[in-house]
Amino acid sequence: MAMKWQLMFEAIPDKIPVSGKRHTDVWPEHGDKCEMNLFYRSFEKAGGWVGDSFLRIWSPEEVREYAANLVEQYPEAYSFFATDGGGNVFGFCQDGQTIIYVSAPNIGDEDDIKVLGNWKEFLERIANSDHV
Repeated sequence: MAMKWQLMFEAIPDKIPVSGKRHTDVWPEHGDKCEMNLFYRSFEKAGGWVGDSFLRIWSPEEVREYAANLVEQYPEAYSFFATDGGGNVFGFCQDGQTIIYVSAPNIGDEDDIKVLGNWKEFLERIANSDHV
């Protein structure tokens, strides 16, 4: 039986379950406030269509790999974890006690970041192709 918090990931297709030992939080400083930490506790990665848009959530190893490249373009306050496969990446930042999800072009700077909102709003905007 799925844990209650796992239901928040139902809209994300083709989730690959973690095999073997569970991941530690990718962003321990955010703990349970960050939905992506909760995601990685059960899943390795995911990818597929969410409504009108493609969403590919990177594995924790890919998060670290891509973060090294994106830190040159975007402030360290942003943590990226996914792509739409068409030139945009998805991430989050902390605003007070709230996690805010964002989209940004692969090639851009902080002025190009679009705020998508909380987790529910993030998924809705992805599904409606309102993330670019």
